[in-house]
Amino acid sequence: MGTNRVKAPAGALVVFGLDGKIRQTISGLDRPNNVDVEYGLIVGGQPTDIAVLTERLKHRLRIFKISRDGGLLTDISSDGGAPVLEGETGERSEPMGIALYRRPRDGAVFAIISPKTGPRQGYLWEYRLEDDGAGRVKATQVRRFGGFSGTDGIEVVSAGLGPQFPHGLLVVMNAGPKNFLVYRWEEIADTGSPTLKVARR
Repeated sequence: MGTNRVKAPAGALVVFGLDGKIRQTISGLDRPNNVDVEYGLIVGGQPTDIAVLTERLKHRLRIFKISRDGGLLTDISSDGGAPVLEGETGERSEPMGIALYRRPRDGAVFAIISPKTGPRQGYLWEYRLEDDGAGRVKATQVRRFGGFSGTDGIEVVSAGLGPQFPHGLLVVMNAGPKNFLVYRWEEIADTGSPTLKVARR
């Protein structure tokens, strides 16, 4: 999956097959940015695989159900899109980076969001994704955390690093790989103050 990062109506989520051919184009998105995938979110009582993207100019997430039979993606966002970065203005209100995490002990799914710009502290926003009671998905803010050097935008990605880090890491990159922060995924989802494991500036 990839995004066409332009304003609506040309902004789109594009789904490719492993043969490189386009399988689906979901257009009309207003400056979509990053997209990530997670598995097994309980929606309507059923485990559901999802793709979630940031829709920058609408200040929201769009959540899509991935059909397990290879069919088309369908939008299951609550109210047409889950608002994020509420209370912010300008570039601070524009979501860009996204990383999803499924907590092993209970299957809860979280999204870490990075805006275009933000404060030096509390730059990253964490949301829990869950059924809204009507078979669609809402995003509930959990906390803000993380520092920002103020030099450039931040992207967030998840990475598994073998038995030492069985649930992976959250790697927050600022202006490239020479400037980054690393957190344990499980500490982000389970505590109010994630532990900084590595910092390089």
